[in-house]
Order: sequence, then structure tokens, then C-alpha cells
Amino acid sequence: MEYNKLDGFEVADLLTQRIQDKTPCSLIRLGDGEGELMGFPTITSRKQVNRSLTVWFDDISMPDTELETLAAQLRQAVSHADILGIPRENQKLIHKGYQQVFDTIEHYNLVHNNTTFTDSAIHRYLTFCQLYRRLFKNLDFVGLVGARNISDVLKRHFQVKETKSYIVRAERAFLGEERRPHYPDRFKQLHDTLDVPYRGAVFMVGAGGLGKIYCDWIKQRGGIAIDVGALFDSWSGIRSRLVHPCHHIERYIETPEISMADAIDRYNACCDIWDLDTPRIDKALYRHRLNESW
Repeated sequence: MEYNKLDGFEVADLLTQRIQDKTPCSLIRLGDGEGELMGFPTITSRKQVNRSLTVWFDDISMPDTELETLAAQLRQAVSHADILGIPRENQKLIHKGYQQVFDTIEHYNLVHNNTTFTDSAIHRYLTFCQLYRRLFKNLDFVGLVGARNISDVLKRHFQVKETKSYIVRAERAFLGEERRPHYPDRFKQLHDTLDVPYRGAVFMVGAGGLGKIYCDWIKQRGGIAIDVGALFDSWSGIRSRLVHPCHHIERYIETPEISMADAIDRYNACCDIWDLDTPRIDKALYRHRLNESW
């Protein structure tokens, strides 16, 4: 199966259009943990999934029947997604969970003709190029599903008028204010309370493996869900994953406006810094847009 990927700017263009048109959609990213969960029990074993459960919940006591239900919900989220962030080739050499993403997609026929693919590191590209400002600036509303409350950040730096936060428990190494178990407590609660205030309302979601399911709920309820990974941590000054300074909200503050030309330079620098096996962008492809800024 061919997985032709959009670059970060193409993804931003697509999301911008969906936001302007108020068209429900979801962007979700799949890593090794998701590969292990979504493949259970056909592709992956309980032992493999327990590794991810330990990271996400610090608990492996979930019965197999519940785990199978979660796996089915994750596969459904994948099948409903408009934009899928999938692993790169080199990641398959790091851990077999990355390959299991593809094995599960193909085994269960989870993609359709309208599925768009991008790199699972799309959240890094978007923040390195300050494209989140382009997406969120001056929005009437942004919903937040994650382990930190970054409402003030969005209101202060992106002039978002209203936010609503749904806080979930963080991974054990970086606990925040919410101490109730993410699963089953908050998961079941969010199913009942996660409210999309109007068609096309935008949500940022950074909630681990369950976050992909939340993205699906948001889309089904009429919203636009964007999986932002560990950005909630990064914008709260917590270096859980995104340790490079360009991920921090301070970079948006220091650079209140960026041109397309500079953003492309940053995109390529991101790939170089992290030694990512993803195509670098030739400015000639965007020559007619190099003076755009946000």
C-alpha cells in the first residue's frame, strides 16, 4: 500500500480550510504505543500492550475484554480520521510497535480513499514553523483536552477569545494537577461531558493513546480535532518530550510574525536537528508564497 505524505505546510493548508469552512475532521498521530494497542489481540500480544499501559496509566490491571474494546475504539478512530500521522521508515527499525501501525491498518482495512497521510512528527513541524499561530489566531473558541491547562497561553499569545479545558492525568513521570486515573475514570467521564459547542469548533488534544479516541468523539460531535502530542507539556515549560527550545511557547513570543521563507528554513532545520528521514522542502515549490507571513 502506498502512503504518500503531505508536508507540514500542506497539512496546515488543509486544516486552515477545514477551520474556515467549519467542516468536522480529525488529525491523529500514531506511534509505537498506538501500534501495540490498535493491534490487540490479533496483531499484538497482551505483554506488548502492557508496555504502553504502564507508560500511559501506570497500571496494567485492565481486563482483556476492556482492552479489546479500547483497541476497537482506537481502530475506529483511525478509520474515521481525515489526516493520519504515520511512522517514518527509520522508526520501524527502532521498535516493532511502529511496524504494527501498518500491519493493523492493512489487516483491518482502516484507511479509505479520502484518508490523507502525513508524518507522525507533524506536531513538531507545525510548532517549529509557528503554524499553530496561523491555525488558532483570533479563533472564537479552542477546546483543550490534555494534562495541562494552557488556556492563558492561547488567549494571551494567539488572541483566542474563549477556551474550555478538559484535564486528564499526565504520565507518571510528569504528573500535573489531575490525579484521578485517566482510565477508566476520566475516560468514561469525558465520553459523557466532552462538549463541542458548535459545528467546526477547534480542539487541541494531547492525551496519549486515548487522545486518538477523543479526537474521534470530537469529530463525530461536529468538531475539528488536532492531535498535538506533548505540546501541552512543552507550552507549560515541562520537558517531557519536546526538549528543543523551538518547541517552547517563548519562540512564538520572540517571533511575533514569521514569513513562509523563514518557516521553510525552520522546517528543514527541524528535520536536520532530529535527523528525521522525511523529505526536506525545496523553496522553489512555494516560490509564489514565500512572502506570506503569520
